Amino acid sequence: MAKHIIIANYGNDSVALIQWALEAALSHVLIVSVDTGWAAPQWPQRVTQCQAWVTRCGFTPIQLNPTMNFTALMQARGEFPTPQFQWCANYLKTLPILDWLDDEADPRGEATIMLATQPNRSLPGKPIPEWIDAYAHFGERRVWQALYQHTLKQRDALIERAGFSVLPHRSLECDPCVNSDANDVLRLEDDVLARTAALERQLAHPMLDPQIYQGQPDLWQAVKQLHSQGKHFKPTDQSILFDAGCGSPVGCGM
Repeated sequence: MAKHIIIANYGNDSVALIQWALEAALSHVLIVSVDTGWAAPQWPQRVTQCQAWVTRCGFTPIQLNPTMNFTALMQARGEFPTPQFQWCANYLKTLPILDWLDDEADPRGEATIMLATQPNRSLPGKPIPEWIDAYAHFGERRVWQALYQHTLKQRDALIERAGFSVLPHRSLECDPCVNSDANDVLRLEDDVLARTAALERQLAHPMLDPQIYQGQPDLWQAVKQLHSQGKHFKPTDQSILFDAGCGSPVGCGM
C-alpha cells in the first residue's frame, strides 16, 4: 500500500521533490504523472529517462491517460481554456488522478499526497503551507508540500544531486500551455507551432492571449512575426506562469 504519492510531470520542481523524498528515505512512494497528449515532441524521452531514474531510486513510476487527450478535449468542447477559465487541468489531470487514487492506489484514502510547491509559487499574502488536511482536489486526502521553504538555489541543488541539469523552461507536458506568454512561445519548434495553428483553425479561435498574435491569424504566423522582430526565448523555468492557481494542485508546469 502506498504511503506517499508524488504528483509529478518531471519538470524542475518534480525532480527536486523526488530527490528530496529519496534523501528523506521515504518508503512506499509512487510517482504519478499524466500523458496529456499535448506534450512537446521531445518530452516523452524526458519522461522515460525520469521514470528509469525513479525506479533506480526504489520508487514506483505510474503514468495515467485521461479519457480524452488535449486535442480531443478541445474538439469536444469547441473552445480553448483561458487563464480565467482553466478547465483543462481538471479534465486532463485532476479527474484521472482522483479516479486512480480512489479505484486503485489508495481506495481507503490513507496515503499522503506530495506536491512540489515552493515559496516562488505563492500568491501575495498567501504563503505556501507545509501541510493541507483533507484537500478536496484529492478526495480529502492529506497533502504535504515538503519544499514549502526551499529557495530556488536549494531546489536546483536537489536537481543536480539527482544527476539532472536544471531545465531552462517549465515542464513541457502541455506545449504550449494556455498560460504560455510571449516569451514561452518563442522557443516552440515548427511542428508544435503547426499542430497548434491547425487546432486554432479548427476551433476558429486563438489558443493564447490575443496580444501575442499582433493581428496574425494563428500562433505559427505570430511566432514567425516575433522572430522577425528580433525577439528570442529567454531561458527561465517560468514558475510565474502558474502562480494564479490553475493546475498547480496537480503539478502543471512543475
